[in-house]
Amino acid sequence: MELITKISSITTTQNYIALRLYLLPSYCLKIAPSIIEIRLKLFNEKEDANKIDLINRIYEINEGKKNSLTGKVGNAINSMSFVFNPRDQVSAISLNHRKKIIEYFNFENGPDFENDDQGTKMVKSNRAIIDGFKDIGLNRSIRTICNFFYSSAIKDDWVSGQVEESGGIEKPTERPVVDPKSEEDLALFYMEKHLEDFLIENWERTELGSKYELIEEDGVIISQQYKTGIGFIDILAKEKTTGDYVVIELKKNQTSDDTVGQISRYMGWIGDKLAEGNNVKGIIIAAKYDQRLYYALKVVNNIEVYLYRVDFQLIEFSE
Repeated sequence: MELITKISSITTTQNYIALRLYLLPSYCLKIAPSIIEIRLKLFNEKEDANKIDLINRIYEINEGKKNSLTGKVGNAINSMSFVFNPRDQVSAISLNHRKKIIEYFNFENGPDFENDDQGTKMVKSNRAIIDGFKDIGLNRSIRTICNFFYSSAIKDDWVSGQVEESGGIEKPTERPVVDPKSEEDLALFYMEKHLEDFLIENWERTELGSKYELIEEDGVIISQQYKTGIGFIDILAKEKTTGDYVVIELKKNQTSDDTVGQISRYMGWIGDKLAEGNNVKGIIIAAKYDQRLYYALKVVNNIEVYLYRVDFQLIEFSE
């Protein structure tokens, strides 16, 4: 209950990053065991100079790993630091946001965001914001201060209307779905809502992970709910051997016609905006393959269908 209370003042995406990296064991996230020990030292460290050194060590050890731990904007480490110690960490986890806050309020002693190392940027920006508000006489808790500069009364001024990146992205609008007509359809509807998260979390252990790779930007995976000019792609990946884009859509209880039309539109958009002349393929993931889907795909090129199966068993325990 205490952990849930701590994370209540950061956004849903930030909560996901923090909980995923804070709670899951290292082997689930391909994190070196040595990082776990350094991470615990970081969360209990009181001296800023030592915090900087520990963060830089984490970034050095984790270099090249695709686990969202050490992104350029610092979301993961800053999220975990806030969860562990909300009395000494601001909930503005993105370094880009911290830079905007420091510049807007003219706070002093901030880092050089262009040239400083990652640890210095993360620790000094946190300290500059906390001390800056104290210097202007705002002697309130850090959580109250964070709620203030993320309030509607002032946020638009320092954000300048830009969407919050990675750690607090705009929530996708819900796409229309067909009302479930049976208990079986209802079960599939709820199952497929969680299938997307499962695929991202277990990517390398799926058949998709052997052929395709998720897309990262500044060390943060941006493949899931990839924003386009015409909607949100469930998962956007790249073929490992060719670099071709792969648009992956879950059927999510839509009609076959809607699913094929939707993935075709996304493939067209990616081909026009990102592919630079390379091929774009599509993958539909569904619980079942019906005649409508079969005939819809007969005249559409470069779209494959994967069926998923959930194997649930109860085994009687016996000594």
